[in-house]
Amino acid sequence: MRAFAFRRFADSATRALINGVPGGVAWTPDGRVFSVVSLTVAGSRIVSIDILADPERLAHLDLAPVAG
Repeated sequence: MRAFAFRRFADSATRALINGVPGGVAWTPDGRVFSVVSLTVAGSRIVSIDILADPERLAHLDLAPVAG
């Protein structure tokens, strides 16, 4: 049920490298980072999903956009 709280940010989500790891970024309507999701992949499987929504910690991330 917690995942539904994030669905309003789906339209603004973009793919990104988060500290060098594939994932996504959800943006607020005013352009601030709301949350990031990073995926750890081993072989061809996702083995870990990490979600971060703490504004203080988000401010310290190295976010790089991924070309579509």
